[in-house]
Amino acid sequence: MHAAQICKLRCLTAAAAPRTILTSTKSLLCLPVPTASFSSSTTDSKSRQQSYTRASATTLTGPLGVLAASTLAAAAFMGSMSGMEAHAEGMQASSAVPVDKLPPLPFAVDALEPYIDKRTMEIHHDMHHKTYVTKLQAAIGQAPALKGKSLEDLNKAVGTGDIPSDVKTAVRNNGGGHWNHSFFWKVLAPAESKSADYQAAASDDLKKGIEDGWGSLDAFKAKFDEAATAVFGSGWVWLGLDDAGKLVISTTSNQDNPLMKGVVKDAHTPILGLDVWEHAYYLKHQNKRPEYLKSWWHVANWEQVTNNYKMAMAGKSPATA
Repeated sequence: MHAAQICKLRCLTAAAAPRTILTSTKSLLCLPVPTASFSSSTTDSKSRQQSYTRASATTLTGPLGVLAASTLAAAAFMGSMSGMEAHAEGMQASSAVPVDKLPPLPFAVDALEPYIDKRTMEIHHDMHHKTYVTKLQAAIGQAPALKGKSLEDLNKAVGTGDIPSDVKTAVRNNGGGHWNHSFFWKVLAPAESKSADYQAAASDDLKKGIEDGWGSLDAFKAKFDEAATAVFGSGWVWLGLDDAGKLVISTTSNQDNPLMKGVVKDAHTPILGLDVWEHAYYLKHQNKRPEYLKSWWHVANWEQVTNNYKMAMAGKSPATA
């Protein structure tokens, strides 16, 4: 086959068959090409670049080599762009926090000021959440059967025989605390961001679901606040999708959550959650929980809630990472 034919064939099949082109007879300039096709995926551009490989080589010289290299470089760039486009859409994709890792906040520690203060965020994330992660690892260390289970699976197993009796309380409290807080950080956003703007960020489907359930956003907020205020002691209030595809409000005590079908009354797939433990607001609001609720609505991340809703409607889990 002539060099021109080789060049044409390689350019046409680059997405399906990875190759490495050597563009000079004097200097070996290796152009990595993705091993996967250039279809959209949730892999980010950095990971995509790391998946490139120098699988084989054909020496093409002069203009033909430059043309082939340029064509494949453009194809690789388009593949990278498709990954970034998928990432931009893909807060819709479900991503799960590792069972043994404290996830970073998805915003600066002071980004929620003045509604949630910096010091509260530092204590809440760096101390309280970290403690749940540490204690969960200690519990798993005592129960080899739990090793390898995802954080979500551990939460779903609470109240069942899948959790050994000697660690069931520790897994319930600390596995719940880890999952709940990982989920919570994702549904917060700076007040000035588009994500916190209900009209701009919430999807039409989510708005319709809220209006169908409560008549209006204000009526929904009033019911949500009522439920949050009624939580005795420490706990959480949730908005979620039940098995009938209807949006519901529920509450849980301590670090329980709606995934724990074995122990909670109203199990569902959560799409929004609010921590009403005093450690979430006491430094700023003391014992005035209603003031905290009023402030918190300013930093609710409706973009993430919308994406959680889409995932729930598709039978998938909400994002925690």
